[in-house]
Amino acid sequence: MSTLLGYEWTINKLATATLNIYECISPIMIFYITEDARDKINDSKKNEYEKLLYCIYKSNLRGHIPLYFADVEIDKIRIITREDLAKVDIDIAISETPHSIDEIIYWIMECLYLKNKDYGKEIVDIQEFDFYSFDNKEQFEFFVSLLFEKRYLNGNKNYYDNEMRLSFLKFTNTGWEYIEKNINSNINSKKVFIAMSFDKSLDKAYEGIARAINKNGFKDIRIDKKPHNNEISSEIAYEIRQARFIVADVTNQRPGVYFEAGYALGRNIPVIWSCRRDDLGNVHFDTRQYNHVVWENEDDLMNKLADRIKGTIL
Repeated sequence: MSTLLGYEWTINKLATATLNIYECISPIMIFYITEDARDKINDSKKNEYEKLLYCIYKSNLRGHIPLYFADVEIDKIRIITREDLAKVDIDIAISETPHSIDEIIYWIMECLYLKNKDYGKEIVDIQEFDFYSFDNKEQFEFFVSLLFEKRYLNGNKNYYDNEMRLSFLKFTNTGWEYIEKNINSNINSKKVFIAMSFDKSLDKAYEGIARAINKNGFKDIRIDKKPHNNEISSEIAYEIRQARFIVADVTNQRPGVYFEAGYALGRNIPVIWSCRRDDLGNVHFDTRQYNHVVWENEDDLMNKLADRIKGTIL
């Protein structure tokens, strides 16, 4: 028995002949991690492993147990098929945590919404992770006060031993309006919008993307496959607004794909980026900060994308 990220871990029965996998359990979260991914975390800066804790917490709230692995282990990890596991590249998980105040507000509101989906009901069992504030009293108080100032939340704020404690916490009318506009309108959607080049050379890539989407219980939407009589840009905007997330494959570097992905990001709709390996060097510099699903062929694309969806969306 030892510790990892502050939690006890042991070798788990998921371990294979080529992988050591550790199980970590605390009163509020559970996850698995491979030995290579564990070593990455142990060697990283403190804020990097704190980001991973946020990822674990959100995944557990969504009903999944994450299994984190290093990128070099992806082929070995595929032999593990437990349905409740979300297999996630550890670098991708860390990179997809919030980067701005608006993204953190979205994070907090989604966490609280996942705990309480009933109008007028008190939100209970509040954790520091709900307010993106692991082991940081000042940050916790800042985000609580911010959401009260925005009138998204109300309740009692009391201090015990110089620490803020919350009670009778509820969403306000304004808070529910935010949820219904930014979270609830998409979180239950089964639609996934595909933004990609319509070039014939990518027909099989489209099939791989669609298979990955369908495998995770979603319906793929590509605008050229949908019958409609409306102006095309209005129809694209409508379908993106209805989507749980979008897949933006930037192979061939079509400006429209970047525009559609940007439109989704502006509405807090998650975007999964992908690109064929031989075109990766041409990816626009503004989007290189995002971890792309880099693929060789349609089967490779389907497998990697299916794992990414389960690990970061579900």
